Amino acid sequence: MSNETSESSANGHDFHKKMLRPGHCCHHCGESLWGSAAACRACKFVAHERCADGSLTPCSRVAIHQIARPVAHTWSAYQKFKKKYCNVCRKKMDDRTGVRCIICKYYAHKSCMGTSLPACKLSAEYNAFVTPDEHSQTRHQWLEGNLKPSDKCVVCTQVCGTSDCLSGQRCLWCLTTIHSSCKKEVDRRCSMGLLKNLILPAYAVYRPAMPETDSTVTPTTPEFGAVAPSLSISENMLGFRLREGTDGDDVSIAESLHNEATLQSSALVTLKVYDSSLNVYKRISVPSDADADEILAAALLEFRVQQDETNTYCLAVEVKPEEYEPVDKLAGAIELEKLVLRSTDQYTSQIRIHYSSNHQSLEYHTLSASPLTTSDEIVTQALSKFGMCVTEKQRRAYVLVEMNMYNGVNERILEGHEKPWKIMHDFAKISVQQAQMVRLYLRNIHMDLPATFYVGNLPVTWNEERLERTLKEALGTTISESTTFGPAFPKLGCIFLHVHNEDAARQACTLIKTSITVEAKRPKLLVVPTIQEEVMPDNCSPLITFVNERSGGGQGSELMGQLIRLLNPYQVFNLSHGGPVLGLFAFRKVKQFRVLVAGGDGTVGWVLSQIDAMRQLFRNPGASVAVIPLGTGNDLARVLRWGAGFSGESAMSILEVIDDSLIVPLDRWNVVFENDVAATNNAVAPLMGTTDVADDESREEAPAMEPTQLFVMNNYFGIGVEAEIALKFHLAREENPEKFSSRLHNKGVYLKVSIGKMMTRSSGSSLSKDLSKGMSLEVDGQSVKIPSGTEGIIVLNIKSWMAGCDGWGSDRDDKFKAPSMNDGLVEVIGVQGVMHLGQIQGGLRSGIRLAQGSDISMRILKPTPVEIDGEPSLQPVGRCRIVQGNTVQMMRRHKRLYSNLGGPNSSAPPPSGS
Repeated sequence: MSNETSESSANGHDFHKKMLRPGHCCHHCGESLWGSAAACRACKFVAHERCADGSLTPCSRVAIHQIARPVAHTWSAYQKFKKKYCNVCRKKMDDRTGVRCIICKYYAHKSCMGTSLPACKLSAEYNAFVTPDEHSQTRHQWLEGNLKPSDKCVVCTQVCGTSDCLSGQRCLWCLTTIHSSCKKEVDRRCSMGLLKNLILPAYAVYRPAMPETDSTVTPTTPEFGAVAPSLSISENMLGFRLREGTDGDDVSIAESLHNEATLQSSALVTLKVYDSSLNVYKRISVPSDADADEILAAALLEFRVQQDETNTYCLAVEVKPEEYEPVDKLAGAIELEKLVLRSTDQYTSQIRIHYSSNHQSLEYHTLSASPLTTSDEIVTQALSKFGMCVTEKQRRAYVLVEMNMYNGVNERILEGHEKPWKIMHDFAKISVQQAQMVRLYLRNIHMDLPATFYVGNLPVTWNEERLERTLKEALGTTISESTTFGPAFPKLGCIFLHVHNEDAARQACTLIKTSITVEAKRPKLLVVPTIQEEVMPDNCSPLITFVNERSGGGQGSELMGQLIRLLNPYQVFNLSHGGPVLGLFAFRKVKQFRVLVAGGDGTVGWVLSQIDAMRQLFRNPGASVAVIPLGTGNDLARVLRWGAGFSGESAMSILEVIDDSLIVPLDRWNVVFENDVAATNNAVAPLMGTTDVADDESREEAPAMEPTQLFVMNNYFGIGVEAEIALKFHLAREENPEKFSSRLHNKGVYLKVSIGKMMTRSSGSSLSKDLSKGMSLEVDGQSVKIPSGTEGIIVLNIKSWMAGCDGWGSDRDDKFKAPSMNDGLVEVIGVQGVMHLGQIQGGLRSGIRLAQGSDISMRILKPTPVEIDGEPSLQPVGRCRIVQGNTVQMMRRHKRLYSNLGGPNSSAPPPSGS
């Protein structure tokens, strides 16, 4: 199923002949257009006269009625876009403020947002009522216009991109670009392009549209709302006024409804026509001798509204507040300052009821209704019209649903006593444009699938029993009986819920958001996409992508936008919304999947630890992990050949090589601190959480120091001088996080702290001066002597440390084996101060090789700074032991495809280990 418009349906254009100057382009074939042309009065579609009859692009008046599965857009912040065209009115975006959908790149002026076509990327279209063979037939989903000037048509191989008009089409899945005139030559089935093995198929995803839920994509403007809450009529009245603003000035081209001879003999007058009760108007130009019917027709075209048996309109004037009189003659209308386009008041009328029998195609019937007809009566009529013979018991399973596609996609189930005709008429009183975007459809609630929710932002001090009890109290007995609770993750302050039908799920959404408040905070409620693994192709191994949008000075946010457009949005997760647990839980039943982490070393460690914690839930416990380096050091990404840092490369170039990546194991090590009780009370607790994520969810307040603490090391462990510098840098970043927005600035601050460390060493105030007197070291049960003057000890798991330094060195030594990331051994080196660290970074020296082993034990005799994978803390007196943990599978870029993403000056060592 695709959101593309049926080619066999009428395109709905109202063409008239128009003379154009040179410089225009045909919206159908993309060729230059001047002289006599066919122009649509409603949507401003312009084409050669020979192209008009064959146009496949529907007029905006009818396009809304041809979408079977509406999907709301996710808007960016308001801004001005150069050389782009509005997909609603087809006019340039240059001189007016607008928005862009961050998922499908649909552009719209601020004043056009409300009536934008809700045909975003159809990312979840699982259908339980079709066969697996039908599921695999993915169709292209086309979006018109705003192609790159260099884009070529896949059919005729000619350039189809242009910045001169809204022309050409692009598939949102395979990224194929074509001329609109060549569309008939393209196979309707989509191949999914070069990334087909990485993309989660839309037909394998089910996600119900729930009100009152948060979004997993960060909103960048107050008007953002891909899943906006359903509002009542009275609330909509206020909301529409706020969204539209006042006195919008959408000036139309001066066009007449008469023939060319009439235009030449008649003078044009410009009138303002307002949209019902909204203070929003459009200007229309008509001949001075036009009658009221012709003015009405011109107004309907300008507002892109289609009049039929279910909707009839008239022009009126407001004689008193909220009282209108129809206008019958133009002579009186010209002198009026405010003409209003309104729905006619009819006691009996027609309403249109839609129904989808297989969740793929959409059909409708027109029923007679009055202001007194109830929703239950409409349901009974509709069942008869659609030819469904049901018993009274089966009849109760059907309900009438109101779908409002104005400025989003919102659904509301009508109560049996509500009056559908009055509801539709009230919408038209507010706005005739809005009324065109409201749909009533019949639905069988027993055909709904279960819904899964993530409930987070709860206290981490609550145990699993209390989390479940709190939610049961909020939901009540009725909803709780149709809900399965768990699993829960108390340390993360979250729990998952499975509600057995959509109706109960909608009630649960409202109850959770309104009934639970802890420490003045509301819980975070997210809908978890349900992955139907049984319909996925055998060669599909979807790539779960986790992005830390705050890493790399904002690069994460830009990269996330690219990944969402290239992959299925439901496989791209923002770590600021629920962390990695949300995505991993959604894919727990998929037999083969891969993981991509975009962030620094701390972010990678966070995701790897969560994979370990949830491994027992996975059908695929051996998922491999790739890295896009967004942090400052990026040591793990360096040894895996993913580069020293992300510098704005195309996400497509990164994803293309993942399929050809090598799988290498990575040893992970457990670091256990056994603190002396007396020293614990006065010590500074380790700063838990990742260095890359700085939000309320992921950076909880540090817990009280416990006698025994367990951490996991992926890259290295440091104690002494290097850890002290990292600790001071970390405290400086915590004090002013807004200043640490680039790698260059971070390294500058690191250098400043290092110079300060050299000064404190000479004054004798260093915390890490001569570790030979402040600690003891054992490796595999054997005591190792620490050389005098050693100020730091580093335990290395990979051959990259301090942003690409090779601390072990490349010289051969018969005493030790060649280091590897998967040999069950770690390397222990010593450093003798800041100057020695600088020499290692410059490649002039290496560290002092002390030992190599699988069981490292240190006795700390005084409070000393320590660091684990970039996470610094001040460790009190006690014992530290490092032992091997589990092994994870990592993806390493193939050597023949390897190019240093950080540039040619990177000092990353050659990877070792297999």
